[in-house]
Amino acid sequence: MADTPVKKPTFLEFFPLTLYAAVSSLSGLSAAWGLTGWHIGLQLKGMLGMISAVLFIVVSIIYALKWWHYPQIIRRDYADPIAINLFGVFFISLLIISGFLYSYDQQLGFVVWVIGTVSMSIFSWIVLSRWFSHPQNPQNALPVWLVPLIGILDVPLTGLRYTSPDLKEICLFFFVTALLFICILIVVIFTRLLFQAELAAPMYPTLLLLSVPFSMTYSIYDNITGGRSDMTAAFLFYGALFMAAIFGRKIFFCMLRFQFSVSFWTVSFPLASLTVAAFRYAGHSKIVFVKIIPFLLLTGTSVIVMALFFQTFHFIIAEYIIKSCPKPSARMTYREFIHKTQDQQKPAA
Repeated sequence: MADTPVKKPTFLEFFPLTLYAAVSSLSGLSAAWGLTGWHIGLQLKGMLGMISAVLFIVVSIIYALKWWHYPQIIRRDYADPIAINLFGVFFISLLIISGFLYSYDQQLGFVVWVIGTVSMSIFSWIVLSRWFSHPQNPQNALPVWLVPLIGILDVPLTGLRYTSPDLKEICLFFFVTALLFICILIVVIFTRLLFQAELAAPMYPTLLLLSVPFSMTYSIYDNITGGRSDMTAAFLFYGALFMAAIFGRKIFFCMLRFQFSVSFWTVSFPLASLTVAAFRYAGHSKIVFVKIIPFLLLTGTSVIVMALFFQTFHFIIAEYIIKSCPKPSARMTYREFIHKTQDQQKPAA
């Protein structure tokens, strides 16, 4: 009996939540270019911020169409203990865009921030309630579990620009709440990474999410203290740098060697967040190598974001729009690489 051919998903069926990470990374990259102090940096800040806002609208419309035509896929992802966390990237994008809008229209930025804060609160409450409603599988304790908490950190990150004492207290509440759960969750995730089975290939880019709580917490701490340079600031910034360094090498190796996946976008926002933190930290230091770090990160992040955009558009055009378009070059999958390595390690007969 011939095997039944596997039906190829349509564009709407394929369209993933991960593409909201492109919105967040562009907004973060926009903020980083704005901190360079260059005239071209300010121009790029406005241009990238506008592109991220337009991209947010486009991605939201397409995803709404997916929700309308394929609600069963949305329900399946919502019920999944891992995939549900990725819904948080929508609210993260909304909160970060509110910061960009604030520069041009404070009232509009505030309205978007309130909507993002309320929706992020509801979503995080749902996820946290699910965690505590029944025992979780230790295998599911992955870096993507940090996404709802990163969203909570985005509330003070974008909200501390408002001078109202009431809003400042709200931001501090979200800040402390996020830190409380992050401290617990990072221990759980590292325990899973060290003592459980190795991550599946699509999950590798999410390892860089472990640097985000450090970089975002530093940026918030810098706002709260008015730029205090102390051991807490150094711990947070260099902690983010260390996490990015220890996991980045393996991730970028995978991106170069293995087949392109939209999940690669997961590396972009952590790098953008780290770049912003590096510019903030360098602004309080007179040491030369500290001032070089943010520009190295800015260059690397900009190149990676451009490469991801090119690969994503190439993949979508070749697979769903222009059938005659040359397909992305075939690369080794992670599973094939493991099998090849194991075969090479086998002793000769």
